[in-house]
Amino acid sequence: VWAKGRGNGWGDAGELNFYLKIGRDADNFYVYRTPVQAGRGKAAWTDVKVQFQKFFDLRAKLQNAFLQGGDRYGSCSAADRALIDRSVPGATTADTTRRYAACADGYMVYTTDPNSTPPNLAAVQELSAGMVRVDSAVGPSPILSASDSLELWVDDIRLTDVVDTPGYAGQFGLNVIAGDVADLRASVTRKDPNFRQLAEQPSFVTDNGIDLASAVHLERLLPQSLGLALPFSISHSSASSDPFFLSQSDLRGEGIQGLRTPQRSATSYSLGIRRLTPLRNAWLGPVVNNLSLTSSFATADSRSEFQTGKSNNFTLGVDYNLAAESRLRRLGLLDRAIMHLPGFLKDLEAVRALRNTSLRWTPTQLRLTSNIARATDTRFSYTKPAESSTDTARAVRGLTNLWRNGSSLELRPFNAITVHWDIASLRDLRDYRDRLGDTATRTIDVAPVAQAERDRFFGMDVGLERERTMSTALNFAPVISSWIRPRLDVGTSYSMLRDPNTRTLLRANEDSTGAYRLPRRLSNSQTFTAAAQVDLARGIGDYFRDSSRVRRLTGALQPVDVTFNRSLLSAFDGVPFTPGLGYQFGLGSVSNFLSSNGRLASSAGLTSQLAVNSALNLPLGASLSNRYQRTTTRNWARRFDNTQG
Repeated sequence: VWAKGRGNGWGDAGELNFYLKIGRDADNFYVYRTPVQAGRGKAAWTDVKVQFQKFFDLRAKLQNAFLQGGDRYGSCSAADRALIDRSVPGATTADTTRRYAACADGYMVYTTDPNSTPPNLAAVQELSAGMVRVDSAVGPSPILSASDSLELWVDDIRLTDVVDTPGYAGQFGLNVIAGDVADLRASVTRKDPNFRQLAEQPSFVTDNGIDLASAVHLERLLPQSLGLALPFSISHSSASSDPFFLSQSDLRGEGIQGLRTPQRSATSYSLGIRRLTPLRNAWLGPVVNNLSLTSSFATADSRSEFQTGKSNNFTLGVDYNLAAESRLRRLGLLDRAIMHLPGFLKDLEAVRALRNTSLRWTPTQLRLTSNIARATDTRFSYTKPAESSTDTARAVRGLTNLWRNGSSLELRPFNAITVHWDIASLRDLRDYRDRLGDTATRTIDVAPVAQAERDRFFGMDVGLERERTMSTALNFAPVISSWIRPRLDVGTSYSMLRDPNTRTLLRANEDSTGAYRLPRRLSNSQTFTAAAQVDLARGIGDYFRDSSRVRRLTGALQPVDVTFNRSLLSAFDGVPFTPGLGYQFGLGSVSNFLSSNGRLASSAGLTSQLAVNSALNLPLGASLSNRYQRTTTRNWARRFDNTQG
């Protein structure tokens, strides 16, 4: 900016200074003051250069003083302090102790709240120029009387020295294959604060990243006679951001002492054990050959301006998957019964299919899984973005200790029958007596109740069952004939959810005398489907094999599909009991779904549907389709007066 004075008070040692002020409001601004010359003509103009770097340095000094509890006025001179002391108190507070300033060589940054409303060169809202009197009766031409005419001329305020620093980004990758023993992959990336695409603004953040991954076959380092597979893997990733400017501000990141720059890292290890060479032992072989063990450990760290955190996660799992060979037993009694049937019955296709029938008494599939997971998480929250002696940290710690079990069993005694059963259970091994003992926000202490509902197995504490899901399925598709294909499907499902962190408890009885229980959410369903596909054209053709006219007539008939479906479901929201096996397996009629243990279901539904589809082939490629469907639905809901409607 160019400026010059006119009249008395100006000059290098004069009473008046020229100032330029930029900021967001009257309480938060940057200001630069300097002497200027007075006189006539072009030579009297003073070329005033305001360096933003000076403002950046003072802004960082002020912020450090605020965070560390230092001098609120920094290194301000006597004239600067006089200007600060005579300033009007902030619009938001009359407390003069809330003023913060940093000064050097005529530069000053001033604010009433460095934490929320500091001045910001990235978001300037006001700009002003003027004069300020810093002394009296000094200089070559002092101000002698109140009648002196004081003038300041300002011309051509402009921004110069545009930032044109180039930006760079790069990546380095390495992939090493060590035969059949190990693989190693490494990648390093870096993007500096000035890098950007064309027509984009730079991010002013330096991003660094490291990714490492390795897989080692430990069995290659052991004797082959062990017959084991030991895959071991390690992975590590880290990313950090070093801000040139803090987000949405003009604060230089390198100028803030103890600044928490964003950073995260994660490391994981995993190991698996299973047999490659089956054991021939008749007792140990079926167990060990189908058994596998997996384990993993992961740790992660994260940091942001106002939070730091660390977490650890350990899992250990056992998986037993048996896919045994088919073991059949011939049903000789059934063959002898067929031999005594009349001749016309023996020729039926359904009877012929029963000949030489064998019973498979071994399961098609049997799988058992058990996994233990233990995780810890610790986080600290701060009110300031950098380390400060005046800041207070609030810690939040979390602990998860879970045991998950599951099993799956499939039986196929005959080719036409398949039975499937799945169950999964999640148990909480965490001790809630120390975690839930605070009754300040609860009318009832939940910890003793959660502790009392833990289960024991052979005297061992197996924790609290939080979730259980179970499903069953029966499929029956007998072979009656080539033109009649019936199918029967029966399935059930059940789920239970119990939360030990609940803030409400229930009484075991309807009255207030029963023991307290954790509320459960229950749901189950029962589905029944009977269907058949009848191909009349094929059936008639089997009996009239030599009649071409009958074949042409029956060729217009497409198969007829008949399907009947019945679905029954119910849900209990907030009950103090675990239902019996009849409810869990979805057995019983509608009344068994509407209530359980004397409690009415929150909601229930019954839906039945009958559908018939058929079609005729007409000449010239046309067809006539017929679809019939009838659906009946009934829903029940529990009212507030403990009745159902």
